[in-house]
Amino acid sequence: IIGIALLGLRRQRIAVATDLGSPSAPLLAGISNDQQGLRSHAYRRNVDRNSEDVLHTPRSALCAVEFWLMWLVMTTVCGSNASTMNIMSLIFTDRHAGSEVVSRIASILVMVISSLSRFSCGIFIAASPGRSTPAILVAGAAMMAATSQVLFTLNDEVFLFAACIAMGMSDGMFWGSLPVVSNRVFGLQNSGGIYGMLVCFGAVGFITLSLGVQPAVYASHLPHRVSKNGTTDSAAADVNTDRVCKQGVLCFREYHIICACFAAIGLASSLGLVWTIAWRKRLQQKQSRLNDGLL
Repeated sequence: IIGIALLGLRRQRIAVATDLGSPSAPLLAGISNDQQGLRSHAYRRNVDRNSEDVLHTPRSALCAVEFWLMWLVMTTVCGSNASTMNIMSLIFTDRHAGSEVVSRIASILVMVISSLSRFSCGIFIAASPGRSTPAILVAGAAMMAATSQVLFTLNDEVFLFAACIAMGMSDGMFWGSLPVVSNRVFGLQNSGGIYGMLVCFGAVGFITLSLGVQPAVYASHLPHRVSKNGTTDSAAADVNTDRVCKQGVLCFREYHIICACFAAIGLASSLGLVWTIAWRKRLQQKQSRLNDGLL
């Protein structure tokens, strides 16, 4: 991922365009960066009509507020979903919600719901003419992520499976809409490099939750054994029996609360992204009317 992001920093000299006048396959047009007028005519005429007029490079994207709002969403929403999926088996086992087979079924349920949500998002975005539609779906994904983490804190198997469904919907809506937001905001010419940087930088949330927060919360609920000098020592506990949390939902409750707070930050960032996209659209329309008045 880091390699792809670094390669995206180079100026691209090839633009992919689709000829709207015929049902042919995408046309590969070798357009030099120096030919600004020809590139603007041939490229902008054929890209998504909801895309920005300015084609950003990865370096210019780093200076845009939309990039960092999307990074916050990637860090918080994707981080909370992915880190929770990784410990799904542990959650079901320590909460005594069923056998290992049940935990596998729950994981499959999350993936199935995620896949259906991705297809649904694609169909909805294609049918909706609104430019802010994908960003609104990102906000919906953040809301579902927060909802799933709250449901995980409840001590009931019904809520546990409901949380899996909500997390699957959040994951599918997120990955089905955020790439479209990136393409529409920054253009398609350097979309690979820009989105690669988003994914690379967004791994901070997953690493923080998976390697820092979750192990610390889980270890705080492990049983302690009294040593010979009268002090408690969790490290002295037997590996096979005492290193497993036996407090059920309490083993993960603080972790889920922190993940819900992460998702809430992602929701606020996604709403800010929706407002920013709408504001820039209004600004472009106003500038266009002024230019038409001058002409």
